[in-house]
Amino acid sequence: LEVSKTADTDGILSFFLKKTDLQINYHFNMVTIANNTPKLMGLKGILLAFLEHRRSVIRRRSQYDLDRAQARLHELEGLIKAVDILDEVLATIRASKDRGDARANLVTLGFTELQADAILDLRLVRLTGLELKLLKAETRELKKLVKELKAILADPAVCDAVLGKELWELR
Repeated sequence: LEVSKTADTDGILSFFLKKTDLQINYHFNMVTIANNTPKLMGLKGILLAFLEHRRSVIRRRSQYDLDRAQARLHELEGLIKAVDILDEVLATIRASKDRGDARANLVTLGFTELQADAILDLRLVRLTGLELKLLKAETRELKKLVKELKAILADPAVCDAVLGKELWELR
């Protein structure tokens, strides 16, 4: 709006605020669930509760991903070990009566049950040199991921950095 220098700007502003939708008041209760109980909070409390919730989500997600990565890493270590003693593993599997017997026989060779199941599920084409390189590359990537996830779980500053990055992406 353009007004003359002698105009009453405060009066014009109050007129517009009164007669138009430039200023609207809303009344509401800001009830949130914090620590599993409903609470009436202000804006600061709501934001702090939201940040703590996001931190717990990041910690739970990281723990889940860490558990899965460690399980896969354990399987890969068994597969790489099986390739090193491939002839003995194949002879053990051939001499077994069924899958359960083969698993038990592989456990006697020093594998865990999880690793024995991974070996029994393995297709023979995966035992080539190229596939062994892929297994070793996946092992390196998983070790790197495990290290990052352990850092997130161990250090609150790293967790907050992840939180900041996610909030920035959300923005």
